[in-house]
Amino acid sequence: MAHAPTRPHPAHRDQRPQSLAEHRQLAARLQRFWGRVVACQDAQLRTLVKGPRVLEIGCGYGALVSSLRAHGLTAIGVDMDQAGLQAGREVLGDIPVVVGDAYRLPFADQSFDTVVFRDSLHHLESDRALAEAARLTRGRVIVFESNMMPALRVARRLVGHESCEALPMDEARRMLHRSGWTIERVEYRDVIALPLSGGYIGPELVPNARAVEQLVLALDTLLSKLILRLQLGRWCCWRYVVVATPPAEMTRSPQENPVWALAK
Repeated sequence: MAHAPTRPHPAHRDQRPQSLAEHRQLAARLQRFWGRVVACQDAQLRTLVKGPRVLEIGCGYGALVSSLRAHGLTAIGVDMDQAGLQAGREVLGDIPVVVGDAYRLPFADQSFDTVVFRDSLHHLESDRALAEAARLTRGRVIVFESNMMPALRVARRLVGHESCEALPMDEARRMLHRSGWTIERVEYRDVIALPLSGGYIGPELVPNARAVEQLVLALDTLLSKLILRLQLGRWCCWRYVVVATPPAEMTRSPQENPVWALAK
């Protein structure tokens, strides 16, 4: 659902929170059932991270950064929305999230083992953002986005989440291939828990009772296993994950590789 973006593409229009008060209202949902859904997503992303140093570009409120650091990884998040970062700190504590430009980040070449775009790449000029990610990572990139299946499109209309921003999985794969990335794996997740949670902006349909929340999450896990076994993930799951390694030419120094100009 809504995610505080890093410098949106100029062609995009979206209904984003503008004030600190609006961000606080959304970030507070991380303390309810949506937060437990996010924690389950974080757990899967941790299994895909390669190496101890992780950068999240477009980190929103910083939930993933907080989770990675709680499990012993050295993680940092960057985002262009200062109010969103402040609201995230108020909910999650003093985590290393900073204001930064996704296309020109103040880190040395190959500073990170993994770079993550969680619900953020669709907000960006993808070629430039991926070029910068390739400069920064010596391991892999993880793209986590909404799976634009029919049910998700209908749900967005029902809750008034009208947005032209989306990155369908097939488009993400083509984009990565076009930029020279090697795709290692594609995964799907989230069947019923995410829509019932309401995300950041939808109605919350799960009662605020721990036993009920645990039941919904357990049922979601069982349904996910069945759907993935039947190879129906792209038709039934609300999120997808793509893991890719950077093009070989991007691992050379900027002096050797003119393609780096895309990231400057």
